[in-house]
Amino acid sequence: MKKIKILIVLNFFLLLSCSEESNHEESNHVSALCDSSNTLFNQLYNSVVAIPYNADGISFPQEVHSYNFEVLAPKTLCKIGYQSISSMTSIPYLIEIIDNTSSTTIYSGSIVFSSTSTSYVATTPILLTVGHSYTINRIQTNWGTDLYNKPGRLVTNASGTINFPITFGDLRITGATSYDLSNPGEHNQIIPYIDLVFES
Repeated sequence: MKKIKILIVLNFFLLLSCSEESNHEESNHVSALCDSSNTLFNQLYNSVVAIPYNADGISFPQEVHSYNFEVLAPKTLCKIGYQSISSMTSIPYLIEIIDNTSSTTIYSGSIVFSSTSTSYVATTPILLTVGHSYTINRIQTNWGTDLYNKPGRLVTNASGTINFPITFGDLRITGATSYDLSNPGEHNQIIPYIDLVFES
């Protein structure tokens, strides 16, 4: 009888220990699932800024800043990040993602972003497919009469052109544009800082 009681107590502590370890692993997994601290896009962007004659700054007063991208392995998009300019902190930006291969808009959201740092909006999980071309647009048409309400954070090259494609890990940017909706724009002169966060 004494041995049975000891076995019951030992089993109880063993089960408790396993349960705590499982909960610990689960909470670690959840917290790392959609991590925006050092994304593939951020690493790609910083690698481009580091190239001689490239610069990170606020520029290009145009309504639309966009880039085309591909993934080289299946990815699930879970957040989008952007930084507003200080005069537009209460004005939402329209963020769109278009699957060019299937000609469908797979994300559209009107979002207010912080002007002090990149802030993020969670998306419903969006599966990105290898072999598809995507475009992400940041659109600001509510700029009033002041052209300085239209610029955004981006990388430029002193010669005026950035060489595409640019690949970092499983993310490839194939081109970029900036334009007003009423006018044709500039091609392959910028990469706007519109962050993509993939599930890990």
